Amino acid sequence: MSSGQPVKPSPRMAWWWLAAAAVAVASYWPGLWGPFVFDDIPILTPVQAWARGELPLRDAILGQQSVLLARPLAMLTFVANAWASPSGAFAYKATNLVLHLACGLLAWQLARKLFALHASTSRYAEELAVVVAAVWLLHPFHASTVLYVVQRMMQLASLLTLLALLAYVKASTLPDSAGKAKASLLLFVIFPSLVGLGILAKQTAATAPLICIAIACAYFPHRLKDRRQQGFFLLFLGIPLLALATVLVTPARYALLAGYMDYDFSPGQRLMSQPAILLDYVGQLLLPRGASMGLYGDDVTAADGLLQPAWTLGSLLTLSLITAGTVVFRRRFPAVLAGWLFFLAAHAVESSFLPLDLYFEHRNYLASFGILIALAGSAAPVFARLPRVAVSGAAVLLLAALAVSTHARARAWADKATLAMEGLAHHPDSLRAHLDALDVAMQRRDADLYLRLTAAMTSHANPEIALAGHAYRIPFQCLVKHADSTAGIERLQMLLPPRITLNDELSLRSLLSNGLRHCSPEEQTRIITAVSTAIDVAPKEARTGPRYVAIQRVMAQVFFARGERTKALAHQREAWRASGSIDDLIGLAELQAGAGDPRSAQATLRDAVHRGACASPPLRDRVMAVATFIGTPTGTSDRTISVCATTEE
Repeated sequence: MSSGQPVKPSPRMAWWWLAAAAVAVASYWPGLWGPFVFDDIPILTPVQAWARGELPLRDAILGQQSVLLARPLAMLTFVANAWASPSGAFAYKATNLVLHLACGLLAWQLARKLFALHASTSRYAEELAVVVAAVWLLHPFHASTVLYVVQRMMQLASLLTLLALLAYVKASTLPDSAGKAKASLLLFVIFPSLVGLGILAKQTAATAPLICIAIACAYFPHRLKDRRQQGFFLLFLGIPLLALATVLVTPARYALLAGYMDYDFSPGQRLMSQPAILLDYVGQLLLPRGASMGLYGDDVTAADGLLQPAWTLGSLLTLSLITAGTVVFRRRFPAVLAGWLFFLAAHAVESSFLPLDLYFEHRNYLASFGILIALAGSAAPVFARLPRVAVSGAAVLLLAALAVSTHARARAWADKATLAMEGLAHHPDSLRAHLDALDVAMQRRDADLYLRLTAAMTSHANPEIALAGHAYRIPFQCLVKHADSTAGIERLQMLLPPRITLNDELSLRSLLSNGLRHCSPEEQTRIITAVSTAIDVAPKEARTGPRYVAIQRVMAQVFFARGERTKALAHQREAWRASGSIDDLIGLAELQAGAGDPRSAQATLRDAVHRGACASPPLRDRVMAVATFIGTPTGTSDRTISVCATTEE
């Protein structure tokens, strides 16, 4: 199978890669001046607080999460951006572009090595590799990764995964006679170190061993009998999969799957939905659909069964047939098998049973490389029969078309209004697009646009969008005194689901936190009653979910602001009971202090300190603020709370 001869680097191809990189910079340049969007703001808020001296470095990088979940490597690079350029998104987006070029360089090198391994592609390995890398650099499907700042997490994970794959391929191509020690170093030291770093950027780097076995099945099947390779796959693939299987058959699976409380689909529905989504990704890679790309994939609906919708089963069969075909022709076209399995393996984390959104373009950032490898491998025999000038001309035209499309996407990303309105036009069933369009209307102070958008939302067939429409329309009706909000409030109550999702929570939190102030006391009472009723009739198991806890917190603040202290304390106690969070416990102490009950507040603070509140600077500051506010009640000791003051010093 292997040609056995490494392909020497071609200076001419290096110039081609540099030209593609330069075109990529020019294509993306307008987008670098765009704003932060979507999750950028909440994720970067602690980083920018650190830059202002308001938060310790550790909390900016880790927050309240574990090292693994916090993605500290990516957060550290955001900290570096904030230090170098405290304001604006340009530095962040420019860093993403640099990482994109670095990934493109590694993709080129990995493609060179893979194409050199078999006679079907080795003759044109250099040309094929540089075209694959150039297409990957210029493809508009990656605009939402490069220009969406927080997707640096995916970029860093992909960068380190590509390095790990290069280490694996190098180890697998070393001669048995002289390369045993070096192969062991690459497989058991360098590879896991790179993957470990990648996981600290994003957990998708954990797919690296699975991608390695995809490459091995295509190019090194004989290596799978080697003890070193068997040990490698046992250690880095077999044992982790066994550990995962153990988690899934133990009560620990409930913690792993708890995130489904945020969604209106189940793990089974998510898995059934993925075949059609994977084929849609492939379609976008083969025939980019321009303006339909972006952040607004939340309009994808989950499958209810193999025939609901009908294309669910068809998509599953299509994936199976493609996979079977690549296996049948693996000896003749190993690049096709390697690329296709690479694509599937790279999706193994985010297209699995885990509680995540159904669809996001950035999941293809690394996976798309596999599709391009497969396409190049299948096209190589055809190109070999064509004149070199014709092939080169076709490649240049393809790259030019991709560059123009990417430039158009970058221009859209440069302006939030363009991005939002374009997204809504192409994704009318996307709640995210509707909310971004509403934000544009508010920034423009365009009341007519705001009313048109909310009117369309309230009549939408998707109850989440309809609920959001009423949640954002009611405050406007309250503000415009001649508008009657009664019907809207009644409809809001009817739309409140028995199980509140993340989207529902965001809509209700906006209404309760910001919208109520525009309404009369009578209107406020009707709105609060509607939400309270929804909470009261929720299933018992749902009331401990994070969405209900968040609503309880907001309700506590609303009642406190209205002077209804008893109800405020009851809602905050319920939030604390359901979450067990020290944050909610301190929140209870804050309300008790504000309600004029210093003894209860001090007792609650002691409980918070015993539970470790002093270990976190933000929580410690809140403890001390409450302690300072209430003073030391007569006849009681404040020694426990004073521990926080000692820790602070």
